[in-house]
Amino acid sequence: MDRFEDMRCFVQVADLQSVTRAADSLNLAPSAVSRRLKDLEARLGAQLLSRTTRRMSLTEAGQVYFQSCQRILGDIEEAEAHVSGKGQRMSGQLRVAAPLSFGLGHLTPAICDFVESHPDLRVDLDASDRVVDLVGEGFDLALRIGILRDSSLIARKLCDVQMICCAAPEFLARRGVPATPEDLRELPCLCYGGTERPDIWRWIDWDGAEQSVQVPMRMRSTNGDINRDAAIRGLGVVLKPSFIVHRALAKGSLVRILPEVAWKGIQIHMVYPETRHLAAKTRAFIDHMRGHIGPEPYWEADL
Repeated sequence: MDRFEDMRCFVQVADLQSVTRAADSLNLAPSAVSRRLKDLEARLGAQLLSRTTRRMSLTEAGQVYFQSCQRILGDIEEAEAHVSGKGQRMSGQLRVAAPLSFGLGHLTPAICDFVESHPDLRVDLDASDRVVDLVGEGFDLALRIGILRDSSLIARKLCDVQMICCAAPEFLARRGVPATPEDLRELPCLCYGGTERPDIWRWIDWDGAEQSVQVPMRMRSTNGDINRDAAIRGLGVVLKPSFIVHRALAKGSLVRILPEVAWKGIQIHMVYPETRHLAAKTRAFIDHMRGHIGPEPYWEADL
């Protein structure tokens, strides 16, 4: 009985959600993988996988065991790599989740550079605005923007991000330029729907106190690019992270308004499940992202 091989079989089946695909990747017969899983569950006295005709998923016990197996197998792989002199050549799979707008605008070149630097490492990127369950869905880490709601995750900050209030030149020529945040009450605004109160825009006054204004919401979208493009069309005012509007500002298709107002900013973090040992591939990707973005976000250099 090889417990480590049992763990590898289980992790591969959980990752691929298929005994057949796991068997192919391990160069084993499907019957051998099924037998290992059956013996493993019998030895542990717990069901690890819930199987139906359509899908396979981890049980609650399976999720706990899966996380532990990943950590143990990661430790073994890293130890063997260092001893064999391959410590700098990472292999296996790195699963990353990131918001769609940031992924399209800023993550693509970073991901491509990272893949080129580590030819034996497979990168699986989920670029969407849904908040993934890192443990339950088997992700190594995720890029999160804004408020961190899951306190069970470890967070590494990448940078602070400015919020920029802006509108199209023709819109401002038609409706006038607001002089104070309160003036926004009289203007149609394009709001981000990923917050509890998208119509509340917040800033920090000269005394360090948080202030807010309730704006008239002409349109709401859970995607920042859509709001930005609607603003470029002259439909209203937007308050967006700098990484979404910086190119439009540089081109002049949007104009910054109320530049003296310190709108409440956001932060970008890399988050990963709590573990006693951070896998080398995860640590390498976090370091790579820090180097790519820089101490201060490169997209804010000209703002």
